[in-house]
Amino acid sequence: MFNLKILNTVPIHFVWVFGFIAFASACLKKEQYSQIPEIQQVYVLRDVENNKDYIYVDFTDGDGDFGLNDSDKNPPFDEGGAFYYNLFLHYQVYEENAWIDLEDLPGNVLKNPFHIRVPRLDNNPTKATVRAEFPFAFYYKPYPNMRFRVYLYDRALNKSNEVISAEIKIPQ
Repeated sequence: MFNLKILNTVPIHFVWVFGFIAFASACLKKEQYSQIPEIQQVYVLRDVENNKDYIYVDFTDGDGDFGLNDSDKNPPFDEGGAFYYNLFLHYQVYEENAWIDLEDLPGNVLKNPFHIRVPRLDNNPTKATVRAEFPFAFYYKPYPNMRFRVYLYDRALNKSNEVISAEIKIPQ
């Protein structure tokens, strides 16, 4: 009634070779990142000997259009324009049970100086770390703790996610 035929089986070494090739090609696959920049982490390291702190921002940008050349001076990247800087580090202090950007404090005469114009990076796609340096003397002494709220823009004006650094104790 049924015509049953047993097929030759594939030798086991073909299965192992195919499995190894599939595994190796998966390992060699190039990472793909979103075209919208994404910050993975923000961290601050203290260099007590040199009286400085360094803030590090690890990020990715899938199309690699992060950074500005000196020649990028036309709007919207013109000096004084909203996108002259592409990395924004907002200094925050803890006031009345909430974290507040320093520039938003009533009566504050200090402006937030941690907006940075990062030069173009040659990576495409970009996976990079930006480091900014600042002296201990900058800290706003009336507050015992601070942190940074960080985000960035690429040349297509895509805004990254916002990431908050760990709390930093201010030397008194």
